Amino acid sequence: MLPNEYPLFRSTTAVLRAILALVGRGYGLHHYGEVSPGRTLHLVEKLDAAHHVLLHPNHQTALKKIGHPTARLVLAPQPHPSPEGERWAFVLLASGPLKGERLYRVDDPGHPLVWRGIYQLYRTEWGRWSWRLKEGHFSELAAQVARAVEDRPGTLARRLEGLMLYPRFHGVHQDVRRLVYLARKSWGSSRRGQRHRSGMAQPDWAKYLSLRPLRGIGGKLYHEPPLTLGAWLEGGQEEVTDLERAEEPVCDPQEQRRGGS
Repeated sequence: MLPNEYPLFRSTTAVLRAILALVGRGYGLHHYGEVSPGRTLHLVEKLDAAHHVLLHPNHQTALKKIGHPTARLVLAPQPHPSPEGERWAFVLLASGPLKGERLYRVDDPGHPLVWRGIYQLYRTEWGRWSWRLKEGHFSELAAQVARAVEDRPGTLARRLEGLMLYPRFHGVHQDVRRLVYLARKSWGSSRRGQRHRSGMAQPDWAKYLSLRPLRGIGGKLYHEPPLTLGAWLEGGQEEVTDLERAEEPVCDPQEQRRGGS
């Protein structure tokens, strides 16, 4: 596979599923980074030349069997906005130390694998790998929920609907439920004496608490037909914009300007 033929994942959920599968297959070291879109193809070329990240999985398996460390590269479906401009997130995963790379164990408490400052890899109580919300991101969402309770009637509903967009991995699912319970508790205490006078309807808490977590790590990972990095850079990015935005329930910048941390 050539660097410009790298197949892009179809969504954030697909990226997180792919990382879980690779970690489960022994890729236990990681390096997370972000580059500008203009440097993304160069990044793929550099890492493939150094570590053969585009080598066919069967060939990588053969190398692993003889004790040779192998590596895989996972790119985000597309760039995301940041204060420094658009950035393309990536993670380099390896089965062992790689020359010239600073890698950390995926379970290193000092350097956990965190995707875009939102999702943190962790082991569940059953010893399985999954994702949860990074503590700082959870705190931002909790603050936004608390403000939404005191805001205009429709604000809380929009915030709750936004929470439903998060990929429902085990830990993320638990964190979303915690946020819904927080919203219900805050709404009950602050609106108890007001909701009847204002005619405000109570949110459908059962609806928000009835969703179940994802099972397994299967599912479609790529576009049909495939969308490559080269095609995206040549102008195919419009094909993924709507789908990717539907899975980007990040903190509202307006909320952050109003005091969110």
